[in-house]
Amino acid sequence: MISRHRNTRTTRLTLILALLSSAPLRAQDRMPPIPAGKMTESQKNAAAEFAAARNSAPTGPFAVLLRVPELMDLAFR
Repeated sequence: MISRHRNTRTTRLTLILALLSSAPLRAQDRMPPIPAGKMTESQKNAAAEFAAARNSAPTGPFAVLLRVPELMDLAFR
């Protein structure tokens, strides 16, 4: 019984470490920043409002939310 518990624990730990080591690489490829030339008018407005309030471009979760500007506006407020 103890051996089975130890094997399950080792398997879980190995899986967690494998996922953590590969996550940053995949996260960067999934949703790259939207180039300014490809933004819609509402995305440009949302990014401009964010920049005016924070003195920086939308980063982190706000860069992802920029894909749905209405949602970004709600989350930012």
